[in-house]
Formats: sequence, C-alpha cells, structure tokens
Amino acid sequence: MEGNAVIIEADGIQHKLIASGRDWHLLHCKLFSEGMLFLEALGVYKNFTVAKGIPEDSKVEVDRLTFCQVTEKFLGAIQRDIELLQYDYSFSFTGSPHKGSAAVSGFMVDGHYAFLSAKPNGFCILKLMDSSPNSVVKELDIRNKNEIETDNWGILKIKKKKSKVTWQDILPPLIEFLKRCKSTTVIIHHK
Repeated sequence: MEGNAVIIEADGIQHKLIASGRDWHLLHCKLFSEGMLFLEALGVYKNFTVAKGIPEDSKVEVDRLTFCQVTEKFLGAIQRDIELLQYDYSFSFTGSPHKGSAAVSGFMVDGHYAFLSAKPNGFCILKLMDSSPNSVVKELDIRNKNEIETDNWGILKIKKKKSKVTWQDILPPLIEFLKRCKSTTVIIHHK
C-alpha cells in the first residue's frame, strides 16, 4: 500500500482510494463487521506475511459488483455510526491512577474481571470475563456511556475528543467509479 492508499483498476482506468491511518484502523474492530468485510474485500492481507508484511507488488482481482455492494454496505454503516466513530475515546478512574486512550485491565465490574480498550480510535469496548482465561461473558460497546461504576477502582469516566472520519467523503466516488466500469472484475493494488 502506498502510504494509506490502494488503487482500484478496471477498464484501463485507475481510482486511488486514500484514507487516513485513523480511518484504516476503523476497519479492524470486530464489533464493526461492515468495516472488517470491506477490509477483507480489499484483499489487503491475502498476500501478507508476518515476516515481510504486504509485498510491494501485492494485488488481488475481485468481482466488481460484489466489491461495489460491500463498499455500499460499508458506507451505510459509516453513515449509521458516524456519531460514535467521529470520536477518539479515553478513560480515567476516580479510585485508581490508571488513565489513557489505549487499554487497561485489573479492575472489576459487576463481579467480573474487566478489560477496557479504546483502540482502534473510534471505539471503546469493555469486556467482562469470568476468572478462567479467555472466558468473555460480555463484550460491551460503551461509547454512549459517560461513567460506569467499577467494583474496585471507583467510577470509570469515558471522555470523547472529536476527530475526522473521511470514509463518508471518499467512498461515494469509489462507488460511482465501480458502477461506471463495464468489466466484471477489478484489480486492487496494495502499493
């Protein structure tokens, strides 16, 4: 990928999709399934290896209409969730020095061990677990909350800072490009 861009090619024409790093990271939250589907449709990780990352000449060929439908669905999800996605979230506790905008564990909520993550930006997820490892009881999207009472660290305070989401600006031209094309497939270059 060239910086934060991919190139979609069809009918001998190229469309460059440039998004901010923050916008690309929105695609990595499993609670945002449309983002994960869009990322999968882009095929960015089809040629990825842990040792070498994404090769310079990485590209995939995908069905144009399917890619267009996934892109439209993703745009609809961005428009639906923009009031939550347009913020970066951070947290603090009234009874603990822990604060930040990444992740924290070690506290309890409603008798459950808790893990809080404010990453990727645009999300704030609270996982409640039993005592056994990897036993998530609930996974809660807490972006609409201001405060949550904890069992041992006082009140969890959630703060929001407005940030720019550009997907709603850059996806419509991509959708229009895909609809104008005549070929059945498109090639997506991850330069």
